[in-house]
Amino acid sequence: MAVVCRPARIDDLKQADDIVVASINELTERRGFGKMASSRPPNFQAFSLADDPGLMGGR
Repeated sequence: MAVVCRPARIDDLKQADDIVVASINELTERRGFGKMASSRPPNFQAFSLADDPGLMGGR
């Protein structure tokens, strides 16, 4: 299977957040702390993605 690298897209932010939240919660539950992370709107991530030169017409 070939590895495909491409710039992130705005549509990727929700899936990336889901992966991060699931990873944090799996780790904290395994260590006995319970769930600590929850999904939030990706406002900062969307801003950063749009502001990245060369991506999505950033500055």
